[in-house]
Amino acid sequence: MKKLAFLASAIVLAVGANAATTPVSSFSNALGPMEISQSGNLALFDSSLGILTGATLTVTGGISGDITLTYGAAATGNANIRGTTTSDIGINSSLGAIDALFNGVADISLSYTTGFVDMAPGATFVSATLTDSDSLVLNLGALAALEGVGTFSLSCDSLSGFGTTGGGGFAGGSQNTFGQCGASIVYEYTERTTNVPEPGSLALVGLALAGLGFSARRRAAK
Repeated sequence: MKKLAFLASAIVLAVGANAATTPVSSFSNALGPMEISQSGNLALFDSSLGILTGATLTVTGGISGDITLTYGAAATGNANIRGTTTSDIGINSSLGAIDALFNGVADISLSYTTGFVDMAPGATFVSATLTDSDSLVLNLGALAALEGVGTFSLSCDSLSGFGTTGGGGFAGGSQNTFGQCGASIVYEYTERTTNVPEPGSLALVGLALAGLGFSARRRAAK
């Protein structure tokens, strides 16, 4: 009967661990006039789900706008002139461990340009809407600071500039730029689960137990 009891316990209950990921926690800010100073919150990992094994943080940045070019009337002939907008978006976090990681990586660097435009003296050129976007992905591993209840914040600040190329010193212009940032985080973890057999498996267990019981009674009757 000891063998019988062991078989039952081994089949009916099996404690295991399954790999899983959490739903994505994210935020995305709307475009705002440069310079931007934006922020958002991301969920911490709920340790009641299981054991944290990894985390991937993605931060996104984008700019959109137009460029106006001018070419001085005092110029002596046509010139090819290009205008370029640049913007660096720096990231900070309310979690010190993540903030330290951002200090060790480059900002999100964005730019857009008119390309070279053939302009006559005294002319003005206004571009169509120009855009650029990029993302920064950090593998955070099983960072202990990510475990807890509630949220942590990320903030984004930009530094932008504008420049012209060509025109022999007679070229000028301006930018009209908007920017935004967002972020998302995905946690990987190992679940703590108790695996319960399906009904078909339980039926097989019942048949096996019945057969063992019948064999035991036959031996006892001899």
